[in-house]
Amino acid sequence: GGLAGTNSQGTISQSSSHSNIISQGSHVGSLTGDNYEGFLKQDYAWGSVVGEDNIGGLTGGNDSGIINNCGADVTVTGLGLFIGGLSGDNVEEGVISTSYSLSPVLQGKSYVGGLIGHSDGTVTNSFWDIDTSHQSGSSGGLAGTNSQGTISQSSSHSNIISQGSHVGSLTGDNYEGFLKQ
Repeated sequence: GGLAGTNSQGTISQSSSHSNIISQGSHVGSLTGDNYEGFLKQDYAWGSVVGEDNIGGLTGGNDSGIINNCGADVTVTGLGLFIGGLSGDNVEEGVISTSYSLSPVLQGKSYVGGLIGHSDGTVTNSFWDIDTSHQSGSSGGLAGTNSQGTISQSSSHSNIISQGSHVGSLTGDNYEGFLKQ
């Protein structure tokens, strides 16, 4: 990541990163490569990121971490799986709240979303807007896949163009998950 490779059980607050990162690896984000049991609060990222799997505008992955009141305006290009405008994934009881993505999300083989590529955690009061991101589409507007997770009080304004499977405006696949309000 532009600020930290991994935020492991730490706190990054009121920080920003303007990064252009090209990687042949995974877990790539403009602020952090991975947020592992960490706390990202009131952070913002812009620039561009390119990588293989777990690629996101703010962080490549949110593993058991908390992302609160954060935003990203990063051109995200992923060549593999778990590609999202804010985070590539949100797993292991991760929480994303009151956050947004204005990021264009390009390519990705599977699990591609305007906000998150794949989530089995909780997402509340968050959004992705295609009009401001100038993105032509993705496999899922808010989350490519919501697997046993919860999405509530969130919105997606999207036009979706996909040649893949599991396509939807809010989530491409809601597997044993909950969608509220």
